[in-house]
Amino acid sequence: MEQAQKAQAQLAAVPLSRAMGHALSVVPGQVMNVDLYHQRRGALGYHIVVLSKKGRYVDIYIDAATNHLISRSSR
Repeated sequence: MEQAQKAQAQLAAVPLSRAMGHALSVVPGQVMNVDLYHQRRGALGYHIVVLSKKGRYVDIYIDAATNHLISRSSR
């Protein structure tokens, strides 16, 4: 979370709360974990793990600069 706050302060990332809201609009449930990571092209991204209402863990990747969904996958 500290990395997310630093990136947001440098205007390199949307607020974490906004990215989590987007993730929950894609997969309703409960956020279990959030990581900020560097994508292949050097941009920042959020990896958000959501426990869906159906009881499945879903990995959601969101571009931290644009808040666009990159991908999602169930475990």
